[in-house]
Amino acid sequence: MNIESSVGDSTPTEAEPGVALPLVEVGVLRSDITANLDSALPQKVPAGFLYFPVLEPQLEEKIPISSEELEQRRVQAIKVSGYLLANPRVLEAMDSSFATGQSDLLGLNLKKDGTFKKGANVLTEDQFSMLSDYLHKWFRQTGERLLDGDISLSPYRRGKSTGCQYCSYKPVCHFDPYLPENQYRDLPALKQEEVWKRVENITTSTQNFGSSADDRPQLRELKSSKNLDLNWLEGGDRR
Repeated sequence: MNIESSVGDSTPTEAEPGVALPLVEVGVLRSDITANLDSALPQKVPAGFLYFPVLEPQLEEKIPISSEELEQRRVQAIKVSGYLLANPRVLEAMDSSFATGQSDLLGLNLKKDGTFKKGANVLTEDQFSMLSDYLHKWFRQTGERLLDGDISLSPYRRGKSTGCQYCSYKPVCHFDPYLPENQYRDLPALKQEEVWKRVENITTSTQNFGSSADDRPQLRELKSSKNLDLNWLEGGDRR
């Protein structure tokens, strides 16, 4: 869990092209550090990756409300964002109120048949494992490119969003899109199914990540609440 002054977004679509990796990166590295626990806890699984805001929510109500209603609205205002394991038992251990099939804190609801509602931010164990394998490969190959001297200026661009929007290193980078030698790395918009297919192809083969945006899996394409955003894996911090 990442505790910040504002709620971040970390999704598979963001991770796949390497656009927004911090929280998922920590999870992958931690899995290496705790590998010696495998013998003691052979069935351990990730519960999820979450952003949790630390700012006290300021609620405005036109009429007086009960203390119970106030507490419920405070929880709703600070609900976490991210992705969780699609396992009701695990989720209930994280928030006991999920025993009722609903959690305001986790932002999840179950249907009457016990399945998750459409658009729920949950991943299966297989998806978590696939995403972890993908990230391991992405980190390794990105490091190899850097060691080979590849420090080209190639910030990502998807629609109006770019890697330069909130970057503090523009005076150092000197990226200028008006110069012919400086080009954005355009990331195509992909459906959730296409993103996972690309991730699977990379993790189950000896294929390397391509040098162009079209050759790289685009996990960030799942950024809406109804889609799985995996794009943070492919764009990364390469500016």
